[in-house]
Amino acid sequence: MTSTDPQRDRLGREEWARFWARGTVTTFEGHFSGNYDQEIAEFWHQALEPLDDGACVVDLATGNGAVALLMAAWARTQNRSLAITGVDYAAVDPEQVRAARPELAADLDAITLIGGTPLEATTLDAGSVDLVSSQYGYEYGDTAAGSREIARILRPGGRLAMILHHSDSAILQQAQEGLAQLDFCINKTDFVRLGQRMAKLFRGLKPGGTGPGKLHWSPGAIKIRESLLDTAERVQKRGETPTARATDAGFIEFLLPSVMQIVERSRQTDDASLARVWANLLAEVETYRLRMADLTSAAVDADGLEKIVDELKAVAIADARVRPLYYRGTTLLGWALTAVRA
Repeated sequence: MTSTDPQRDRLGREEWARFWARGTVTTFEGHFSGNYDQEIAEFWHQALEPLDDGACVVDLATGNGAVALLMAAWARTQNRSLAITGVDYAAVDPEQVRAARPELAADLDAITLIGGTPLEATTLDAGSVDLVSSQYGYEYGDTAAGSREIARILRPGGRLAMILHHSDSAILQQAQEGLAQLDFCINKTDFVRLGQRMAKLFRGLKPGGTGPGKLHWSPGAIKIRESLLDTAERVQKRGETPTARATDAGFIEFLLPSVMQIVERSRQTDDASLARVWANLLAEVETYRLRMADLTSAAVDADGLEKIVDELKAVAIADARVRPLYYRGTTLLGWALTAVRA
């Protein structure tokens, strides 16, 4: 079993740092062509169009700089000059991105990434920024405090552009399905626990028998093996349901082969190494749960959006314009919000 804490639904600074250490650019690995594209990229290009050369742009909750990199690429192709800074409260290292994505070197050189800095307290100079941006980040923090900080660093007439998680988006549906798959595998079927028991028993079987793998299988080991295989079949069928296919959540696609491979290789793995492998897998499961729960709790419905707009108005960020943002014309991905510092 995992050591999940049902009372906790947010990733911590160190957990986000480990996630970004993979070198991934977006939080949706494998779902975009290297970085956000189509209508998402177009939204950011439109936000940059009115800026003068030399304008200062700050991307809040930047992670590994997906939006900042999009902006740098646009400025390069448009022969424009922008000072682009990304701020994130987790430790972020551009060299990890450079190692994972060497084709982004030129755009990484054109931006500054600052880690260990919450969006509610950037330490940037007051009135120094022409455009504040944030994508799938601002809503994870204290939005009232975040609004005050945005108002502080924006110059009069400076612009705000954000993409926020939408409570009815395809992203939220994917997160909810991912959590349902996790609950099925961990709690409802005990799949991981069965895998751990089978690995332990498998290591103790003596060679020379007539059972699978020419081993001496005890009645107890046979029973656990049959239970594991039956459960693996149930897990696979759960991953093939219409909802699972439609949302492409992917948790079962990750967990099922991972558990079975650990079991298969357990006889060739020493006790200490096997314990580390299980611990690493369970840590991955818990990080996934927290990330999906984090996303789910941060998603903004119509009432939450009205609250954010009111918080912005209270600090003289006005003329807020909000619309649903669709990807490839049909897939709802979030709220697109723009506003101006009075």
